[in-house]
Amino acid sequence: MIKPLIAAFVLPPAGPILCALLGLFLIKRFFKTACCLIFFGIVILWILSCQSVAIALSDHLLKNYPTIDVSELKDAQAIVILGGGSYDLRDEYKTADLSEPSHARLRYGLWLADQIQLPVLFSGGIGHGAPNQKIAEAQSAQIVALRHYKNNLRWMEMTSRDTQENAQNTWTILEKEGIKKIVLVTTHVHMQRSVAQFQKVGFEVRPAPTGKFMPSGSALLHALPSTNGLQNSRQVLHEWLGNLVTVER
Repeated sequence: MIKPLIAAFVLPPAGPILCALLGLFLIKRFFKTACCLIFFGIVILWILSCQSVAIALSDHLLKNYPTIDVSELKDAQAIVILGGGSYDLRDEYKTADLSEPSHARLRYGLWLADQIQLPVLFSGGIGHGAPNQKIAEAQSAQIVALRHYKNNLRWMEMTSRDTQENAQNTWTILEKEGIKKIVLVTTHVHMQRSVAQFQKVGFEVRPAPTGKFMPSGSALLHALPSTNGLQNSRQVLHEWLGNLVTVER
């Protein structure tokens, strides 16, 4: 739980809020410093809640990968989809289900598999931030693949807790099959760190990103705070920090 807890306190919204609360705590003894902390916390939270800022952060802090061209995947041997969250139970289906980011990855990966007729591996166990979860994410993916797409996953990697273990455990499965050339499917902000980890264990990787942040609607609305903008900024900063840790290793 250490990694998700650190991320929760450092990244928005908690990080800027804690900064402002510290200012309130110090306001009687260090008035000027406290006012600066309060102002800084509020302004940073406002800025990071704007979709235009999330897009700019993604463009400048992360490596951007182009949309994959299926005609260039003739030498690939398998498609690997990385999990992005799941639920043990979704009330409307009365069974396990995937989070929206994870479902988007699965949907795109299965579409690619249909285009180029390749077997699919879904990688996802129970993450560090979900210790009470009972069903591995890959199992939830299998349920969704059958329920919505009538597709049976070829492999399910069900023990990984993070991106590094996604790569290591997937290598253990596919290396036995003689598979080293893969199409890697994950959210575009997660792709840089994922590619680095999968190449590190020995895969030849063709990145297939999905869910790229796109401008939509008016520029004015993009400059105003929104829950979507805050969520996207948080994802970018989370991945940027993750990339820094990966480089250090």
